[in-house]
Amino acid sequence: MSHQQHATRSPVRVIALLVSCLVLATSACTTELSSQHAATKGSTTTRASGASSTDAASDSSDTSGSSDTGDTGSASSSDSRGSSGPSTTERRSPTTNPKGTADQGTLVVADECRPGPGKTVTQEPDVVIEAKHEATTKEPTSKINGHKVPGFAVGGYDLPEQVVDGGCIIEHDAPGGCLGAVEITAVTVPDQSIPGFTLPGLEVGGKRVEGETVKGDSVRGDTVPGSSTPQVCLQAPSKDSRYIASVYRPSVSRASASRASLSRPSASRPSLSLDDGTFVGAAFVPGAFVPGVFVSGVFVEGKSIDGVELPDTTTDVFSNDTQSSYFAPADVLFDFNKSDIKPDAAVTLHAIVDDIKQNFPTGTIRVDGHTDSIGDDATNQTLSEQRAEAVKQWLVTEGGISADRITTKGYGETVSVEPNTKPDGSDNPDGRAKNRRVVITATH
Repeated sequence: MSHQQHATRSPVRVIALLVSCLVLATSACTTELSSQHAATKGSTTTRASGASSTDAASDSSDTSGSSDTGDTGSASSSDSRGSSGPSTTERRSPTTNPKGTADQGTLVVADECRPGPGKTVTQEPDVVIEAKHEATTKEPTSKINGHKVPGFAVGGYDLPEQVVDGGCIIEHDAPGGCLGAVEITAVTVPDQSIPGFTLPGLEVGGKRVEGETVKGDSVRGDTVPGSSTPQVCLQAPSKDSRYIASVYRPSVSRASASRASLSRPSASRPSLSLDDGTFVGAAFVPGAFVPGVFVSGVFVEGKSIDGVELPDTTTDVFSNDTQSSYFAPADVLFDFNKSDIKPDAAVTLHAIVDDIKQNFPTGTIRVDGHTDSIGDDATNQTLSEQRAEAVKQWLVTEGGISADRITTKGYGETVSVEPNTKPDGSDNPDGRAKNRRVVITATH
């Protein structure tokens, strides 16, 4: 019985084989380790090959047929190599393929992890569990000194490659003065099993030796749910205070996922000696080992925005390490229900421009428009967009900032910093005034 040939293996493959040898004590480990030692210089992501041409020829043998070996007086059972499991490697999920499938044809990006507008997606590396092929141990039916010796074919199996999608981190965009929601997607490690088998007993010439039944092994996978933290925004100061407390978005994490290793012991059948001197050799089927799987956990740090007051204006500035958001009340910039900038607004806008030029000479600028809840949704949405665009044009024509740096967005009444109504349902004029605003956010 010939040994199955393998493609280049990683050091992980050799370590798994060492464990298999120590645990299962198979007789052919020395040969296999020698071949694996020569292969460890290859790629760590190389998959196990299929059966070699020698195995293919062996697979075509008819185990139920017979062959006359002449008067040799003995027969040898098949010899087979020790078994080790597939290795696991990390491979990063692709992000540019429109179908979400990697060029290798094995990796898939979940729908929620596809890049798109309004979010930033960071792919976590996938874990690839390489395919495993264990050749069937075979012995053809034969005749020895006129005695028929039944053959057998047991122990073979194929485990297909498994890819554990590492998931992704999704950071949602947010209006100025807010920290966007963050999501970490779930991860699932699939179940796995190794089939059992029975090495049959043998009865020849009135004598019998018992075979052996080996149970398979199976292990449950692991599913770790995703986690998220919502968007948080700065809140307006109280009526009697100019102080606005900082806002903090807490950290978010996903635990690691794992799957235990699997093993199947070897099986053997003793040799048989007949009274006429005929000898039938022992039979041996190697054990098998599949290593465990581990997917690392994911952690996203918390983030905050600290508030300060810009002197001599009615504008508040909120900053962190990468950006500053300037809150300009709409009542300072515009007349009621209008989108034309009032002349008196120049003082406030010039102060903002001076601060941006000093602290953000390059980088992007986003202008967000907001309204209160008076009026219908469509009208408020349009008004917020028009006011954001009007501020952009002022920053370009009067502030001398390049239009290429500036984008705008209107949120209508959807992102409020204060309730538009009081707890009893009555109107809240102070709250509505704070919700009517334009937020200019400059980012490094």
